Amino acid sequence: MDDVDYRSVHCFLWDNGHVTAYLRAYPVEENTVKVGRVLTLNHGNGTGRELMQRSIPAIIRMMHCKKICMDAQKYAVGFYEKFGFITVSDDFLEEGIVHAAMELSVE
Repeated sequence: MDDVDYRSVHCFLWDNGHVTAYLRAYPVEENTVKVGRVLTLNHGNGTGRELMQRSIPAIIRMMHCKKICMDAQKYAVGFYEKFGFITVSDDFLEEGIVHAAMELSVE
């Protein structure tokens, strides 16, 4: 946990009493929310897709934002593009992993 957790919306999926997918969203500037810590226990079974499909509308509704941004791991850029995110930066290293900044306009 960190101090960002206290001002975040936490979205997660349950299966048999266990969290199987999670993300958090928190305000970074006026009308802009950042999504981070997108995690799934199982890959390739639709859990990540369901998490994003349910989380995006909840984030918009609860945080009244006009833009959602994230630093996506490079291998996942195509996944997030399916939800309308666009790449807005060159590649960069974060904790030794290649990332790209992405944004979704929700106006």
